[in-house]
Amino acid sequence: DYSLTITDTVLLVVSYYTGEKWTEVHNQRIEPFKIIQLQPPCNFQLENAHKPSYNLTWTLCVVSHYLNGKLEYEIRYRAISPGENDTILPITQDQKWLVIENLSPDTMFEAAIRVKVKGIGFYKSVWSRWSTPPLRWRTDPEASQLLPVIVSTAGIIILIFIIFLVIVSSASKR
Repeated sequence: DYSLTITDTVLLVVSYYTGEKWTEVHNQRIEPFKIIQLQPPCNFQLENAHKPSYNLTWTLCVVSHYLNGKLEYEIRYRAISPGENDTILPITQDQKWLVIENLSPDTMFEAAIRVKVKGIGFYKSVWSRWSTPPLRWRTDPEASQLLPVIVSTAGIIILIFIIFLVIVSSASKR
């Protein structure tokens, strides 16, 4: 039983046996802590959806405490409709939330997230796979643009009617 340390190098040897002897095909030295691929973030969810802001949060289910503060993320999102392209948002701080604003109203969206160790210090990393299943949500419908017009028009009509009543009332008292 052996546990790797951060300074260990592993020699990988690929060979085959032909019946008489072993023939080496390839050998390579690998430094496991310089090729880290983390598990995708988990518990990816939408919290506190207050239009026009949508707060995405996540956790890491499997990660070493040695990597705290050394991670970066990417969120990929798009509207679920034909011809829509993905938008990738880089998150270079080791935070586990992102607020997305100004999304199209009354539209279905989907998003996924991935993580890697920042390219600083001893550790090197490749991006994790994207989280699955994708997070899906519908944005709030747009507030009716007609309501303010109706309210202001009704207010003007009421004001004109009151002025008319005042004028008629003053004229009849004379």
